[in-house]
Amino acid sequence: MNIKPCRDWIYFEARIVTKIAGLEIPDMAQKKEEYVTVLKIGSNVKKISIGERLVITFRDVINHKTENDTTDLIHGFVREEDVIAKIE
Repeated sequence: MNIKPCRDWIYFEARIVTKIAGLEIPDMAQKKEEYVTVLKIGSNVKKISIGERLVITFRDVINHKTENDTTDLIHGFVREEDVIAKIE
């Protein structure tokens, strides 16, 4: 599946650590990344590049989870205007 965001949307990935040494971590204690990584950008996105790490607001994020053994990957879409900062 090839995803191409429209207009000013950004497609991102964030990780949540769910297990340490095979032990399940309760939801309240799970380590969440404080940033997301940009995977794809829409044609109207001007200030963001693929591969950049961003801090975003999660107010209008559209996302889904993919689980593996030790982490959950959250993939989602956010508008460029909801980017708070770039991490350099």
